[in-house]
Amino acid sequence: MYNEVPRISTQYSKFDLQVIDTEWRKLKIIDLCDTIKTIKYVDEFWTSLYNWECDGEFKFKNVASFVLKILSLPHSSVDCERVFSKVNLVKTKVRNRLQVESLNGLLLSSEHIKGTTCIHFNPTKLMIDSMNVTMYHYEPTETEISNDVVEFGNFTS
Repeated sequence: MYNEVPRISTQYSKFDLQVIDTEWRKLKIIDLCDTIKTIKYVDEFWTSLYNWECDGEFKFKNVASFVLKILSLPHSSVDCERVFSKVNLVKTKVRNRLQVESLNGLLLSSEHIKGTTCIHFNPTKLMIDSMNVTMYHYEPTETEISNDVVEFGNFTS
């Protein structure tokens, strides 16, 4: 079992691995309570087993912790590849000056409206309130401040 996850198992000493193996073997012969036996989801089962106390002792804390670490590993790189694809779609040659904050905001926005369309999207009050001048973090230079004269065309009706 440890050979399948070498990067995780190398973080444990031989003694710790032996404790995990012993708890794994005890798991087959011990009678677990009905609430743990009836749990349908794997992560909930191991979390419950991690927190299960019997005779004032957490009998499966080590093996449950080990399994939960293994369960946290991604099954493939698909999610990561999707993010890279989205970044490539958003940050093109034309838009190559996007800052990390802007790119992050665009990616998060696209994830947020995934379940709906922009037509049916209702921004929260917090979103609307935060859409003001301060969101740009722009501080004009002294030259821009001194040249703050705006000329409008000659409008006649």
